[in-house]
Amino acid sequence: MHILQLSEKIAPRPDIQIPAGDYLAEDMNGAQMLLMADGGSMTPVKPETLAEREFDPSQDWNGKRILVIRTGGFGDLVLMTPVLREIKRRWPECKICFSCFPNYRSVLENLPFVDELVSYPVPLLEAYQYDAWVPMENIIEKNDAAKKTHMTDLFATRFNIAPAEIKDKKPAYVVTEREKIWAEEAYPRIKGVQRLAVQFNAQSECRTYPGQRMSSVIEHFHKKGWEIMVMGAPGELKMEEGERMWNLTAHKTTFRQSCAVVASADCLLGPDSALVHVGGALDIPTVALYGPFPSELRVAYSPSIHPLEGSGHCAPCFHHVRRGLRFPATGPCVAKNFCTVLDSIPVKKVIDRVTLTAKKIFD
Repeated sequence: MHILQLSEKIAPRPDIQIPAGDYLAEDMNGAQMLLMADGGSMTPVKPETLAEREFDPSQDWNGKRILVIRTGGFGDLVLMTPVLREIKRRWPECKICFSCFPNYRSVLENLPFVDELVSYPVPLLEAYQYDAWVPMENIIEKNDAAKKTHMTDLFATRFNIAPAEIKDKKPAYVVTEREKIWAEEAYPRIKGVQRLAVQFNAQSECRTYPGQRMSSVIEHFHKKGWEIMVMGAPGELKMEEGERMWNLTAHKTTFRQSCAVVASADCLLGPDSALVHVGGALDIPTVALYGPFPSELRVAYSPSIHPLEGSGHCAPCFHHVRRGLRFPATGPCVAKNFCTVLDSIPVKKVIDRVTLTAKKIFD
């Protein structure tokens, strides 16, 4: 952890503005922000200060404030929820305060075990008001253990909690009654018609099922009479709408609105992505498509998710997009401009898995 001193306001992205000032920041994130600034410095937090605020599960945390720091994204935060819930179970009177970029905080809203949502980076004067600091930087991206350990279990170890001691590892997400009413009014169900929600793209191209193949799956179920709800980032897809075919990206639905639509669906299909994990949290029958990462490291604790994995000599590559590198520098995906492992999953296999996954609902 570092003390980041920004002499000028910076904007990591258009919707995030960080005023000049002193902040508590993680190492790599702080360095990136410093590069964006016209001036400033970054000083390591003293080891004794870090030691004073280390989370020790042998202590009593009732009545104390715990600052958890993870900038995003949506899926990472969803998979951290079982650990936060466990902490609240052990110390019901503690205050769990979560720091992340504002564009990701909505995924943690309405959870009974998260008491406060804090913007990232944390103003230094505010940071010292917390009794524990738990930074999560590089626990997944630069950790060899992430190649064999479920993400939720890795988050638990950062709290010095043995994964086997967590009572419930299923992720959590809450759709409010108001959001359910909104989804029902905005996208009313057609009586007697099955509804399939589809996330077309993952946030990273290396985790996205090739578009032509996904379009073929959508076309199949639409012709079978299903209602199709295609979702993703606002404005992401240029797809015509029609009877029983909705392109929610053209409607510019928010993340929480998309999740409310997922809650109304009979089945969800998507790549390794946040909506897949929300589907698992909501017990929606879900088919998840995996290539760069083994599915068991992400969905093993979500019984409603039924994964499909591609095959190939380069799998799993565990590729995280960094510095604009969309695919591993070596391997077949760079030349083809898509993940060849995901491309190895036949359309028919996806169709069959969706059909079987949803069968118990439709029967």
